[in-house]
Amino acid sequence: MYKTLLVDDREVFVREIEALRVWGDASGFCVSARALDGVDALDCLRSSQCDLVITDIRMPRMDGIVLLRRIKEENLCPCVALLSEHSEFEYAQKAIVLGAFDYLVKPLNEARVQELLSRAGRFLSERAGIWAGLDRDARMDLTCTLCAEREMLSMIGAGSPRVMDAFERLSERIRRLFPPEDARFSQACRKIYSDVIAEIFKTHPWLGFYKSEARYEKPEDDARWHDGLARRAVAELLGFVDSLLPGGAGGTLRDICRFVLENPDSKINLQVISEKFFINRTYFSNMFHQKTGIHFNKYMTHVKLSRARFLLENSGKNIYEIGYCLGYSDFNYFNRIYKKFSEDVSSESGQPLAASK
Repeated sequence: MYKTLLVDDREVFVREIEALRVWGDASGFCVSARALDGVDALDCLRSSQCDLVITDIRMPRMDGIVLLRRIKEENLCPCVALLSEHSEFEYAQKAIVLGAFDYLVKPLNEARVQELLSRAGRFLSERAGIWAGLDRDARMDLTCTLCAEREMLSMIGAGSPRVMDAFERLSERIRRLFPPEDARFSQACRKIYSDVIAEIFKTHPWLGFYKSEARYEKPEDDARWHDGLARRAVAELLGFVDSLLPGGAGGTLRDICRFVLENPDSKINLQVISEKFFINRTYFSNMFHQKTGIHFNKYMTHVKLSRARFLLENSGKNIYEIGYCLGYSDFNYFNRIYKKFSEDVSSESGQPLAASK
């Protein structure tokens, strides 16, 4: 059973969390200790090992941010989740940078805590296998690597263009920790890769209309996987996301792109966008082209054909049925533009749309 330390200066919140029906056999976690502030929590962690700390941020003597930093510096606990009554971005940002496992907003519910415990359980199980046989310095290095992974996942959520650089740095750190023939090397690389793919799909819920997450599962018997295949798979998926979220599409334009991407089978044109987003058709058309470098009609065609490719590979429907579902009545025309699209995708492989021919 994994041990959890609850930290909050108001006992009522500690009791509320402890009363949730998520502890014990339901999750594999138990509440083993409680503390009223960061100072008490550090004393507790130094004297007794815990696997998970759930701590409030605003507390006297030592707040949750300082507590998190001290826990990481002293390597006292592998998973720290921060609580706040305010969904303020700067708190979440600090927590992620410092290596928090999660950030939760009060009031909590059982589903949210259960989800936290499930992920923490998987993390701790994987970590135990990777951790075995490492000396203290190597464990510290691995801890830093796992913190860097959390920061990289936050970069995906923020849409940072530096994700691939962070992914490569993490892969290099794993190579320094374990020789390629060590089973833990494969396990650690697979964990990072799987987490990245899952985070990309989580950040972009519309992606499931165009890509199958199962397609990105690592082939267990492929010895070449860590020699560039994982990197190419991540780069391909990120490139595909960029191709459907054109550069320069921020604010309202990004909301419009997401609306289009979430409704690929609907008939969407300038008039529909104008009415839904209360924006002048001509103004929107000109602004879209100015900000993204492409015309809206070309963007819509790219989205439709990306959806068509997914349906052709996964639905069992033929090209004519798919064309009809996507609103094309001229099947010869649809077949012609789809063939041209497929040729372009094969040659450009996920390049941003504005860069295509």
